Amino acid sequence: MFDLTLDEENIDDPIIQDILCDYLDHGDQIVICQICHAKLWKAESIRGQKKGNTSYSLCCGYGKVELPSLKEASPSYRNLYRSVDSKSKQFMKNIRRYNSMFSFTSMGGKVDLSINRGNAPYIFRLGGQNYHMDERPLLHQLQDHMISRL
Repeated sequence: MFDLTLDEENIDDPIIQDILCDYLDHGDQIVICQICHAKLWKAESIRGQKKGNTSYSLCCGYGKVELPSLKEASPSYRNLYRSVDSKSKQFMKNIRRYNSMFSFTSMGGKVDLSINRGNAPYIFRLGGQNYHMDERPLLHQLQDHMISRL
């Protein structure tokens, strides 16, 4: 359905040609908050450290916020990241393309309309489970309908 072959070497557009495909690597997250055990990059920990403590404002607000534990990923999902088979290699090679596929989706969820009262900047707050809706199939149906009307 999607052509995920790499085409960076075939770029003829001079506007895009000189843009680097590399990403900025900040290294590993080596600093660990002693309260919530969040992993932080060194630059993040320096900004959020308070009086030599090993807790930070960025993750748990110096222990004021209790973060829930992360859910364990499914075995099939973990294998995409940890395995060395061809499927995993293909996934990791194109992971940025997979992530950008969500740019064509709409975000959905239960919107809290009670928070805005007109006397402050607008706040968009979602509650419950958030999800993405892929509207490409709907667009395809709409285009067919429009063409048939012409």
